Amino acid sequence: MKKWIVPLILVLTVAVTYTLPDRGQARSELQQVNAELDATRAELARAKQKAEDAKNAIVEYESEKQLVKAELEQLQAEIDAAGAEKSRIQKEIMTSEIELDIAEEEKAQAEERIHLRDEKLQSRLRLMYTNGSVSYLEVLFSSTSFSDFLDRYQSLQSLVDQDKQMLEANRHDLALIMEKEQEIKTLLAQQTDDFNRMAELETILITKEKEREVQIASLNANIEHEHAVTEEMAEAAVELANRQAELLVKQKNLQNFSSGGELAYPFERWYPITSNYGGRVDPITGRKGASHYGIDFGAPSGTNIVATHKGTVMIAGWVNGYGYTVVLDDGDGIRTWYCHMTTGSIQVSVGEVVDVGEVVGQVGSTGRSTGPHLHLGVQKNGNWVDPANYLAL
Repeated sequence: MKKWIVPLILVLTVAVTYTLPDRGQARSELQQVNAELDATRAELARAKQKAEDAKNAIVEYESEKQLVKAELEQLQAEIDAAGAEKSRIQKEIMTSEIELDIAEEEKAQAEERIHLRDEKLQSRLRLMYTNGSVSYLEVLFSSTSFSDFLDRYQSLQSLVDQDKQMLEANRHDLALIMEKEQEIKTLLAQQTDDFNRMAELETILITKEKEREVQIASLNANIEHEHAVTEEMAEAAVELANRQAELLVKQKNLQNFSSGGELAYPFERWYPITSNYGGRVDPITGRKGASHYGIDFGAPSGTNIVATHKGTVMIAGWVNGYGYTVVLDDGDGIRTWYCHMTTGSIQVSVGEVVDVGEVVGQVGSTGRSTGPHLHLGVQKNGNWVDPANYLAL
């Protein structure tokens, strides 16, 4: 629980029951009660505001969490896609490596065939032109006729041409194999680059995934904290509301106290007297010795005015000089006048029975007035009397 609540709870342990003091002490105590009531209301307002702020924060955090969750789901889908692409590329790399091994083996075989064919051709040429037991000329000159000579020549030439053709075919095959080998190497390099790129992308996505998970955990912690604040403020509000109720009871008791015990205080809290009953300097004309048939209380415009006793509403409207006015009659010779109310603030009607403490209107400055105040007048059997004799001041 917050530190500012502890002193308040200590105050709550004080009993409300008390013995009514004398009038001067009652006013002093009423001031203290009003101050404490104001402080309690301010604390209650702050507690409610904190609770409201916490609720709003929870809504914002929940909204942000949903967005982060959506991002996390998207990242997980992209990680799965990157992993699948890596697997596909890896299979292609394995296939390319196998094809490269085959191409290298075919290349070696082709090179071997070329080597053997070249040796055979060279051997045949050496046999025909230079060394050997039968020379090229001997084979030709041993022919029995010119036709036989041509046949022998063509046969030898055919063997040489066949060897050359086979050698060229082998060389052509080797060139194709080498070309294929280069293509496979190029493809394999590209596949390796693609694999590395997907692996790097996967790493980046996994890092982002962890960041979002941390963000969600942080948001959950914030939400939990705000829920705790909401609960704490709810508990504080209950305590404060209870204290406020106790103070209102105490305030009402103090307001109702007077030497005569007939009239309660006309406000929900204490306000100063700005002009007493009797002779005074007229505030508008400046004339000395002007009669003032009531007591003026300096209170802010819009302040609630409450009935000082139970009575029937005799007047609830405009009265020349007094502005908007309410007059109550208790049926036992006492009438109270509440004057200079603000326009449209009268909350009672003629003939209505009003209980003590009920709001009858609000402080204003209508009629013959120099500023916001309540003029409270008291009549006893039709004669103006000093309200101080009937009111706790």
